[in-house]
Amino acid sequence: MTPAPLVAAAALPVAQGAAQGAVKVLTTDIATVKTRYYRQVKVRVPHPTERTKRGLPKMVTLDVAEPVDIELHLNPVGIGVGAAGLGVAALVGIVAWNGIPVLGIAGISETRKERVRKTPTTGIPGVDFITGTLERLFG
Repeated sequence: MTPAPLVAAAALPVAQGAAQGAVKVLTTDIATVKTRYYRQVKVRVPHPTERTKRGLPKMVTLDVAEPVDIELHLNPVGIGVGAAGLGVAALVGIVAWNGIPVLGIAGISETRKERVRKTPTTGIPGVDFITGTLERLFG
């Protein structure tokens, strides 16, 4: 046998052990928050003594508090995914605001500037409406 396969075979268990250690470190929780809250649920149950005309038990609606358990885990992988999500959201916001000038796509800041009224107002509502309409129609 040549030495290369022997070295690779010897390095495989070391690499697997290192990978398992890294996975354990990354998935270990930094903090865990456990809580329980109760939500109100309406449940229909048969009445213990009352019966209908056909002899069946009468159904009664009860309000029952049902427990809901919540566990929140904070680990390095979750922090990384959250940071990446915030970075993508910030990038989308910046592109939406500024646009992409190279491609000729206007952003929100440019479209807001175009909406500013070009003609001065007179203060008379009817005249301003007619003037604005004529300007929009004929430029």
